[in-house]
Amino acid sequence: MKIFFSRFLLRLGFSLLLIGFFSSAWAASKFFPTGSPAAESVYFQLAVYYAPLPSQDPTDIFKKLASQYKLNVVATLSDKPSDDMVTGFLEKDVLKNYAPLSPSSLRYFGLGLSKEQAENLQRSKQVFIINFAHPQKHALEALKKANQLVESLARQTNGLVWDEETRQIFTPDAWQNRRVETWATPFPNAGSQITIHVYKDREYVRAITLGMKKLGLPDVVVEQFSWSMNKPIGNLINAFCQVMVEGSEFKNTSLYELNLMAIQNSKVKEQQTTDLKPNAVSIVKLQLYEAVRAEGDPNNRLVELGFDRYTGNDLHAKQEALLGALYGTEDSIKYIKHTDELLMASQKAKNRLPELKTQFNSSFAPGEFLQLKAPFVTDIKSNEWMWVEVTEWKSKRIKGLLKNEPFHIKSLHAGQIVEINQDDVFDFIHTFPDGRTEGNETSKIIMKLNDQKTQNK
Repeated sequence: MKIFFSRFLLRLGFSLLLIGFFSSAWAASKFFPTGSPAAESVYFQLAVYYAPLPSQDPTDIFKKLASQYKLNVVATLSDKPSDDMVTGFLEKDVLKNYAPLSPSSLRYFGLGLSKEQAENLQRSKQVFIINFAHPQKHALEALKKANQLVESLARQTNGLVWDEETRQIFTPDAWQNRRVETWATPFPNAGSQITIHVYKDREYVRAITLGMKKLGLPDVVVEQFSWSMNKPIGNLINAFCQVMVEGSEFKNTSLYELNLMAIQNSKVKEQQTTDLKPNAVSIVKLQLYEAVRAEGDPNNRLVELGFDRYTGNDLHAKQEALLGALYGTEDSIKYIKHTDELLMASQKAKNRLPELKTQFNSSFAPGEFLQLKAPFVTDIKSNEWMWVEVTEWKSKRIKGLLKNEPFHIKSLHAGQIVEINQDDVFDFIHTFPDGRTEGNETSKIIMKLNDQKTQNK
């Protein structure tokens, strides 16, 4: 008799951008300073690109809009602004001093642009650059005004909005939908004002926010997780950013409590909590570190989320434990005898393994990952078949992260690093960056056999 196991971690929607491959030198640092994470003064930059020239003089329109939104136009920003200050100037040598994104980068960082707009952007001759500064107590209202000002300027002068902090370019409509219409009072949806970059970092994955500087807050880092965890990790990051925006202070960075139920923006709270599983606790204990800076990180303070308050043999097991506690899990176990139909489906999956191995080692894109089902000997000397997310595949030795919480193996935990043999693999799930999957045909048969078994009782 074989044991088949399936486990589902609750996954919520969030804004996540999968990007290319570059490496960071990761190592946990000292704890982040206690107290308010908010900076005393807030500085950030937005711009409007023209492709190639503005339809009207942007300088005069900018000054009128600044007056409308009660922003003080100055020649130079103060080191410690006491009110809402802004500078603006027209750069006329774009390619030399403020080059736009390349066509390949626009695939990831261009929002709402048509093919023609993307092509015209490469011929841009002018860009209007706006720098904002204000005291922290004005952070939310000043950012809201900045978002509205730059949208109005882009619309009136036929331009495209550039967010220097998130490194994205928008059509005015896309900017309005993302940055303006999503704003709520008194606290905006933090996720609508930032983006999260996720990229491969050696065997695993690193995530970092861009854009928290516009709110006077540190950007957030999570190190060394797996691609299959990108959605729950993103939800965790967005929840943490939200409570920072809403004024959360770091009273104890070695034991910081994140409480989903304390989120004050009703839409964000609903998004984070509506589908919690019955065993979710909605409050978790994080450790907050000063993140180690990597190439390409934003010019801002960085806080790393740590998972050491949770049990596990390694970091990945602790990550699984925290996320499972926060959002809840659904566990099930099925006792099934192998049938000819099941073994035939498994053999078809096995026949795909050499091809999958080649693809994994040469052509997987960001966000693409592979899980293999393999047997593990239980404490009662049977086999418990569980999924492993592949992180390394050499010869027939496969290294990966256990994606299930075992029922009958006390020495193993979800998220733990394990090794399996290619010859023992029973099935696969190949997940693509767009969420599409291939494989797992044996599960359909197992479900049918389980239904038949239930009906015969």
